Amino acid sequence: MVELRLRLQNLRGALEARARSQRDMQQQLEAQLMEVRQLRARLASAEQQLMAGRGSPGPGQAAAAAAVDMQRFQALEAELAASAAAAQQLQADLLAKDVEGSILRQQLTAAAQQLQQLSQQLGAAQARSSEEVSQASFSSSQLEAVSQQLEQAIQQREAAAAELASVAAAAAAAEGQLAAARQEMAGKEAQLKEAAEKVYVDRYLLIDLPEGGRLAHGAIVGPDSGVYASDPSFPAVSQTEAAALAALLTQQVGSSNAAAAAGSSSSSKGSAKSFDVAIAGKQYEASIEQREAALLLVCKAKGSGLFGMGGGKQGGVVAATRQTLVIGLWDDKRAELGCGNAVARLAQALESYGY
Repeated sequence: MVELRLRLQNLRGALEARARSQRDMQQQLEAQLMEVRQLRARLASAEQQLMAGRGSPGPGQAAAAAAVDMQRFQALEAELAASAAAAQQLQADLLAKDVEGSILRQQLTAAAQQLQQLSQQLGAAQARSSEEVSQASFSSSQLEAVSQQLEQAIQQREAAAAELASVAAAAAAAEGQLAAARQEMAGKEAQLKEAAEKVYVDRYLLIDLPEGGRLAHGAIVGPDSGVYASDPSFPAVSQTEAAALAALLTQQVGSSNAAAAAGSSSSSKGSAKSFDVAIAGKQYEASIEQREAALLLVCKAKGSGLFGMGGGKQGGVVAATRQTLVIGLWDDKRAELGCGNAVARLAQALESYGY
């Protein structure tokens, strides 16, 4: 009898642990669905901005490339929606398993109550037996009936344990499906981010500039020199160069904020101090300018320029956001002014989306 009670207590503990595990899985799934909804909101905002920018002038090839990227953007969004639907179906499956667990707990509770009743009956029988031992009136048939009742209770407990094992196996399978769904959604999110950044470069940098001319190259680069998006022929920027550019702009932002806090004014040209910087192995003389609420590093080539052109006929502009560097390079003197404005606008757009 004591052994049966101990085994029933162990079964209850296992059921409680499984219930806690299922609740944790439910919370994780709800958090995943919240991430999907947030990603959809960000994608919808990015799409509205792209649609608003369709009226800006641009060459036929850039417009066609932007259209192709938009189609790819929408297709990936549809795939992400399908992944979210699969995650919701998985949530429904987990809820169904939770209902099965509740039914099993009710059955175990009933079995425990029955066992308690049997224990009480056995206790009463033992008490009567103690009183009636001297009279030799306790019949073997009564003991046999009690023994059969105990055996039935044990069989019911074993059946409940088998059902619990089945529920545990189903929950483990559901956990595997949830992990696969998360991995798939992470891949879709990375693809969507890559497509969106390519659209940014095409729509903001690789266009006919309103001020005249056109940029030779444009890119969004990480501080570790990883290229997030660029034109196909964008020259390679080394990790050392990217880190130096980011550090220089960060230092200048700090100086600008300190000056603003002290109440001093600064012109749109920023500091007159010049710096020597390198972009893709090319040496530039650079200065800091403030344009459209963005701090820019304006660069002009020194010595012989890219593609064999003389110094001063080539240049570029670099702006830093929270997580990226925006780089625009020109080899057409007409694009010098428009390059800075285009880079500043793209940097502000990326900042608004948390990049």
